[in-house]
Amino acid sequence: MSAQRAVTADPWQLDQWEIHLGGFATNTQAAYLSDVRSFIAWAESTGLSCPSSIVRESVRAWLREELDVRQLSRSTVARRASALRRYLAFLEKRGVDVRPGLVGQIRGRPAPRLSWPPNKERLARSIADAIAADVPDHQRPWAVQAVAVVELLYGSGLRASEAASLDLDSVDLGTASAIVWGKGAVERLAPLSEFACLALSAWLEARASLVDPDEQALFINRRRHRITRRDIGRITHQVVETNPHALRHAFATHLLEGGADLSVIQVLLGHRNLTSTSLYLQVSPQQLRATHARTHPRELDLPAIHQEHPSR
Repeated sequence: MSAQRAVTADPWQLDQWEIHLGGFATNTQAAYLSDVRSFIAWAESTGLSCPSSIVRESVRAWLREELDVRQLSRSTVARRASALRRYLAFLEKRGVDVRPGLVGQIRGRPAPRLSWPPNKERLARSIADAIAADVPDHQRPWAVQAVAVVELLYGSGLRASEAASLDLDSVDLGTASAIVWGKGAVERLAPLSEFACLALSAWLEARASLVDPDEQALFINRRRHRITRRDIGRITHQVVETNPHALRHAFATHLLEGGADLSVIQVLLGHRNLTSTSLYLQVSPQQLRATHARTHPRELDLPAIHQEHPSR
């Protein structure tokens, strides 16, 4: 496609980029738009007037400044790199003369760094302690909801935003499942663990006395409004001293340890591609080798071959 077809009054095509982001979740739209605007402001301040003037060194310099000068977290800088990569790919498809190979040279999001180990025993003990805690009667419904939120995040691998957006009719305890709207407004079916069903059942009973019958939000805050991602973050910190993302990571890690296929975990997490899942889980070479040895039929022949042809 000729670059002339993509010529607009704004060489950066921000308006078109914003329209393109319409298919993403609201929070993702806002973040990606903000990230690209930040890069463009930096680029113009350094004399880069259009996308075709971007070079590899300028991208690296921007990311380095975001990390070292502005002291943004590594996860935020990684997201900004991802947003810029998507943006440049978008421009390339519209015929803008982006330098060849530049898009692929921006590294994607690194595997998550967790401050809390996904230990099943610690998690179970933390939730049990929360249930057994000496909570006044007027506080008990909120304690019950807190446990239900944690069990849902860990038992189904939901993002905090996905849990916050759940309505009453999103959850079916009879079939132990929930309809979840993930990134990009993609719907998926999330199985519910037995513990999550028990916790949700207790919460629904307690919830009935707290809200108006017309309220559709599954989880609510103390102002009787739909719960927010920040509220959920406070809950997970209080119950298991970690963040919602760590519980989602624990969910996936424990499925992998239990023998679940990566493609199944991909579907359960709502990832668009398997690469995201493998990076997310930090699959080690040892895990890959062990899985290969356990599952590939050719591995069954190896012991006999080794016996017949011992090493010299």
